[in-house]
Amino acid sequence: MLARRWDVPGAKDMLLQTVKWWKDNNMDEIHTEDWSSVAKEYPINTDGVDRNGQPVFVFSIGDWDLRRAALQGKLDLAIRHFIKGFDEVHVKSIEYNKSGKSNGTQWNFISNLDKLSRQQHLCIPCLRFYTGIMLMFESHYPGSTEKIFVINAPSIFSVILTLVQPILSPETYKALQILGTNKEQWGPILFSHIAKDQLPESVGGSRT
Repeated sequence: MLARRWDVPGAKDMLLQTVKWWKDNNMDEIHTEDWSSVAKEYPINTDGVDRNGQPVFVFSIGDWDLRRAALQGKLDLAIRHFIKGFDEVHVKSIEYNKSGKSNGTQWNFISNLDKLSRQQHLCIPCLRFYTGIMLMFESHYPGSTEKIFVINAPSIFSVILTLVQPILSPETYKALQILGTNKEQWGPILFSHIAKDQLPESVGGSRT
């Protein structure tokens, strides 16, 4: 309802579309599929929580070779693996709230753009990765993020932002914080919301 600004018919239509999407994409099976080899090539981290006990999804672009995924025909698999991460923290956010571990039902997303490369991450076939995950997010997980931190964002990030900005809802855009490459500047902002022991070393944390 909130995602559709209390538009009852719109909310009902979104729910029906999500039910169909869930079935068409075999989402009931996504967490039991064998991701062992994929997880090594396309790592994500969903272990930490913020200071309110809400889950944190961490993604470091430098660990993903999107160009190779596209050339090998694995881009859809990479997108599905990313969707698995979204659903994982979404489920955790609900479970943590029900068990009293958190006082909210949202989650946080950290996109670490260190080593963002035009060749590996901004090739023409690669761009479908960004539109694919954002269309999926806005269609089926709207309003579920409290904070979206984009850290180590170089100037070429503007290519991605220009691409996905028309897709972003006002709520998502409000949650978005684009931070530069200076850790002395983005560190205090990030760590005030999420303790270092809840974050991997790739984003300045101490969690192993």
